[in-house]
Amino acid sequence: MGFRLSQINQGFVAAKLRAHGRRMARFGCVGALVFSLDFGLVYSLGKMLAPSAAVTIAFFTAVSAHFCLNKWWVFGASKKPSRREIMAYAVNVLLCWCCTLFFVRTSLRLVSPNLLLAKAIAVGPTMALGFVVMRLFVFPPATSSSGDPTATP
Repeated sequence: MGFRLSQINQGFVAAKLRAHGRRMARFGCVGALVFSLDFGLVYSLGKMLAPSAAVTIAFFTAVSAHFCLNKWWVFGASKKPSRREIMAYAVNVLLCWCCTLFFVRTSLRLVSPNLLLAKAIAVGPTMALGFVVMRLFVFPPATSSSGDPTATP
């Protein structure tokens, strides 16, 4: 005697997976765009400014773009950012930075001394952590008029 989902439950589960799949795809696009912005600015500004200044400007520009794109496009939050939202996002940035450092250091020790490979290994877990933290704490789902928190914009 096995457990079987009813057609209604299967439809609900499928709808939730599609909604989260679209968000994850958008989240990945934002990551690629922000990565390009960050590295492009470091490259461009590095020709005119000291390396630390170029990296600092690029980082904060990328983090700002990351926040706005995730808020409005990925998670569909339309309200003006609140103090709580900004603080939660800052905590998310710190958690993701710690996650990256953990996986880079662990990969360098256990997998390969290649820094680029170690950084590539860290991307997946960091992206997953960032998505979950942003979805649950930074931009929690708004309940639609139908009461379905999975409704997507």
